[in-house]
Amino acid sequence: MKTPSSSVGDAQKRHQRTIIALLAAIAVLLPTTLASAIPQPTTQKTGTAVRTGSNTQVESDDQVDWVVKTDDADARDVSAVVTDSIGEGHSLVPGSVKFPSSWTALYSDQSAGEDFTAAESSATRRIRVSSGDGQPSSLLGGGDQLLSNQPAFTEGDGWLPLFQGPRIFNVFHHTGTNKPELNCTDRQTRAICAGYPKEISISTPNDLFTPFSAAATIDSAGRLWFSGTHKFGGSAEGGFACFDTIANAPCLQSWFPVAQNLVAGTAYVSRSPFSGVAVLGTKLFALAVNPTSGPNANQINLHCFNTATLSNCGTTNLNPGGLPGWNNSFYAQGRSPALNMRQVGNRAYIIVDYASNPGVTSGLGNRLFCADLTTGASCESWTVPAIPGTTDGGGLRFSNTIFPDLNNLSNICVANTLVNLTLLGTSPTRTLTCFDQASLNTPSPAGLQAAMSSVPLQIPIFGGAPTFAGNAYVTAEVGTKMFFPFSTPVDAALTGVNSWALCFDYATGAACEDFPTGGVRSFPDVNKGRISIYGFAADRNGCIWGLGDAGWQVAFNSTGATGDCTRTSATVSLQPKTFYCASPDAKITWTKAQLTGIDLSKVTSFDVSVFDTAGVPVPGFSDISGSAGVVDLSALPAGDGYRFDTSVLVNDASVLNTGTAEFQVTFDGPPSEICLRTELLSVCFPPPLVRNDAVAVVTDAEGSATSSSFSELNVLVPPRCTRTTTTTTTTPTTTPSTTAPSSTAPPTTGDPTTTASTTTLVPADVAGISQTRGTPPPGSSLALTGSNALKLLFSGVLLIAAGLLLIDLRKYRSQSS
Repeated sequence: MKTPSSSVGDAQKRHQRTIIALLAAIAVLLPTTLASAIPQPTTQKTGTAVRTGSNTQVESDDQVDWVVKTDDADARDVSAVVTDSIGEGHSLVPGSVKFPSSWTALYSDQSAGEDFTAAESSATRRIRVSSGDGQPSSLLGGGDQLLSNQPAFTEGDGWLPLFQGPRIFNVFHHTGTNKPELNCTDRQTRAICAGYPKEISISTPNDLFTPFSAAATIDSAGRLWFSGTHKFGGSAEGGFACFDTIANAPCLQSWFPVAQNLVAGTAYVSRSPFSGVAVLGTKLFALAVNPTSGPNANQINLHCFNTATLSNCGTTNLNPGGLPGWNNSFYAQGRSPALNMRQVGNRAYIIVDYASNPGVTSGLGNRLFCADLTTGASCESWTVPAIPGTTDGGGLRFSNTIFPDLNNLSNICVANTLVNLTLLGTSPTRTLTCFDQASLNTPSPAGLQAAMSSVPLQIPIFGGAPTFAGNAYVTAEVGTKMFFPFSTPVDAALTGVNSWALCFDYATGAACEDFPTGGVRSFPDVNKGRISIYGFAADRNGCIWGLGDAGWQVAFNSTGATGDCTRTSATVSLQPKTFYCASPDAKITWTKAQLTGIDLSKVTSFDVSVFDTAGVPVPGFSDISGSAGVVDLSALPAGDGYRFDTSVLVNDASVLNTGTAEFQVTFDGPPSEICLRTELLSVCFPPPLVRNDAVAVVTDAEGSATSSSFSELNVLVPPRCTRTTTTTTTTPTTTPSTTAPSSTAPPTTGDPTTTASTTTLVPADVAGISQTRGTPPPGSSLALTGSNALKLLFSGVLLIAAGLLLIDLRKYRSQSS
C-alpha cells in the first residue's frame, strides 16, 4: 500500500508530465500559427554603374541600373505591391522601368503619400508595381478570373450586349433628354462598372441622339463606335461617336460627322435618322435617311468612315428608285426610319420603316435595302423589295428580325408579325419571307415556320384584351443553331413573362431538342420574366446573352440547360522573359495550369489550349483535359511566351458568382525582377552617394507582410570637376595652415594632389550596401482569420490550462510539506 507522501509525489510527477506535454504542444502550434498567418516575402535590391559595372561606386557622369528581386514562401495565392523610391541627387531615366508583362505600374512625383497619378518622367520619385490579385505564391505566373454569367441590371433601355474581356457594354437606343447613351456591366463584380452609365454629348448636354437600331462595335484598340444624330440649332448631322473603353472616357476626338442637312425627329423614339453600324476591316457603315426637301432630298445614303485614318471613305445613295425620304410630320410618334440593320458577310441589309405609322407613306410598306460593303454601293441587281404583308395598311406591321439562312448564306430572311386590330383586341399572324441575292423571293428554311408556332402568339391579360408576342430584332448563332427573340409590346399590361427565346437547329430543320419546351425558353428568374427582349448575342463560350427595354440582361446555355449559362472561360498570357529584365538568360520550366477558388465537385469539364505569341496553336497542347482541376504543363517548351485559354463547364452556375474562381498558370524560375535606370542630377556637385529603396507588400487571404531592401553607391567626381584649395605659407617661424576639407564633397576619379582634399569618403562598410528587412506592416503582422484564429485561441487555452496545473502542483507540494 502506497504512503500518502508517495501518492503526492506521483501526483506531482503526473502534473509535471502534463505541463511539459502542454508546453510542447504550444511550442509546436503557436510558432506554426504565427508563421502561417502572413506571407513570407523577401526582396533584394542591387545597383550597378552602367559604364563600369561596379556595385559599390559610380562616376557622377554615369548612370545606375537598379534591380529589385522579389520572392515569397507562402503557400497561398497572393498579390504583391512593390514600391521603389529614388533617393536624392539622381532622377529616373524615362522609359527605363521594366517589370513582368502581366503586372502594372503607377508613378508618383512625390516622395511620400498615396498620389500615384503622374506619368513616368524624369520627375518621378516613386514607382509602384503591382502583380494583381490571385498570383501564385512564387509570383511566377499569372491568373485570370473565371467570368460570371449572372445577369445584371443595366439601368436603362439597352439594345445588344458588346463583349470586351470581363465587361459587357451596351448602347441605349432612341435616347432623349437626360438619358445616358452608354453603359457597362462587369462580369467579375456582377454589377454596373464604376463610373457608368455615361452621358455622351457633342457640344451641349443632351445634343446626341441614338437611333432605334442602336448597333455598335468595339475595335482592336478598345474604341467603341456607335451611330447617332447631333442636333444643333435648327439643323442636325449624322455621324459616329467614339468612346475609349480603356480610358473609360470619350476618345480625344469623339465625334465624326459624315451626313449633313438631316432633320432630327421630335418624338422620343424617332430622334435619329442616322442608323446602324456595319463593319468591314477598319471601315464603318451607317444609313442616313434624308428629309423630303433640301440639298439631299429623298436620298437614302450609305456613309463610310475609316477608323484608321479618321476620315470619310465615301457616300452612296441606295435609293435610285425614288422612294421618299423622311418627312418628320408623318412620323410624329414613329420610330427612326431605319428600323433594323443586319450584316451578313460583306453585305448589310437595312429595313426602312415606311409602314409602322399611318400616313402618306404607309402603303409603301417596309422596304429592304441591301449594301455591298466591298464597293460601298447597292447590291448588284437589288430592287429594294417591299416585305410581303406590310403594304396593305390598316394594321400593325412588325418586320423586325433580319437573319441569314444558315443552310444557304446567299439568302436573307425577314420574320414578320402582322397584327390586325379587332373589337376583341389583336389578331396577330407570323410570316417568313426570304430573298436571294437578286432580291427575288425564295423558300424559307424548312421547319422554321413550324418551330415558331411553339412561341405563344396571343397572350391573355387578366381583365383586359389579350396582347401578342412579336418577332424582336436580332438573332444569335452558335454552330448550326439560331436563337430568335420574341417579346410583347412594352406597354402591354402583363405582370409576368413577356419575352421568349426560340432555338432552331438548321442541321435538323426543327426546334432544338435539348431546349425545355419545343425549343422555347423564357426567363422567369430575371425580373419575373419581364425583359422586353430586343435580341441576342453569343459570347465566345457559346453563352447566349440578351438585353431589352426593361434594362435586364439574360444569359443562357446554347445547349438548352435551364438557369444561367454554365460555361465560362479565362485567358492568361505570359512572357517569362519579362520577369527577368536584368537576367535575360534566366532558365524557366512551365509547371501547371489549374483552377483555384472554386468547388471542383461542381466542375464538369476543364480544358486548356496553348497558343504561341503569333496565336498559332502549340502542337500537342490543344484541348488538354484537366484532372482534379490541374493540367500538367511540364512538357511545354520554355518558348518566348504563350497564351493559355481555358474552357470550363460547371453543373451549377452559382459557383461562378463567388468572385474567387480563377484560372492560374505557373512556371518555375529565379525570383521575379523589376528594373529601372537613374542618372545623377549634377556632374560636379553630386551627393556623396546615391540610394534606391524598395518595399514589397505581399498579401494573401490571411494577412500581409512587408520586406524592404535598399542599395547605395559611392559617387566619384571626374578630375575636371576637382576643386583645389590654396595653401597659405607664412614666415618660417610660423606653422603652415590649410583650409579644412569639406565634409560633403564626393570623391574624385583623378590622382591625388598636393592640396588639401575637398572630399570626405563614404566608409567602406556603407559603400555598395544592400540590406533586406522583413517586417509586417502595422496592424497586419498577425492575420487572425479562419483557422489561424482558432489555433491562437487553442494555444491560449493550453497556456491557461498549464497555469492552472502549476497552481494545482503548488497545492500538492504545500500539502506534502
